[in-house]
Amino acid sequence: MSNEGQTTILPTEDHWRCEYDIPTKPLSTLISAGEMAKVRLIKIDVEGAEWFVVSGMRTLLTHARQDLEVVVEISPKRLQSMHRHPEDILEIFSQVGFIPYHLKNDYSIAGYLHQDNLKPIRIREPIPSQVDVIFSRKNADWL
Repeated sequence: MSNEGQTTILPTEDHWRCEYDIPTKPLSTLISAGEMAKVRLIKIDVEGAEWFVVSGMRTLLTHARQDLEVVVEISPKRLQSMHRHPEDILEIFSQVGFIPYHLKNDYSIAGYLHQDNLKPIRIREPIPSQVDVIFSRKNADWL
């Protein structure tokens, strides 16, 4: 069974190909610094294009509220195709005081129902494979 909702702007061999021209803009051109200051949660799941999204919102992160949390699905293999690494994304968030945490996710229904699976684990090592990361300014090491 495949993920029929999965789309990407990156070349891939394992997906059915259907091309559309979709206009895009960096988040910083779509919302103001004042609007960004009201945002509490951002979810980024763009099938390998996370570098474009995160680097495009870099300036907005300096205007974010202190309790903003950003969830990003990071795919090292897809980032590598753009000559980027997960550490490039971690660095953008680190520069404005965010700490990366791994969110366990096996994408199963049962996985979402077990609360123990939802506890974030601080990322201290390189990211070797696809992972959901939550960036927070809170130090959640005590969890």
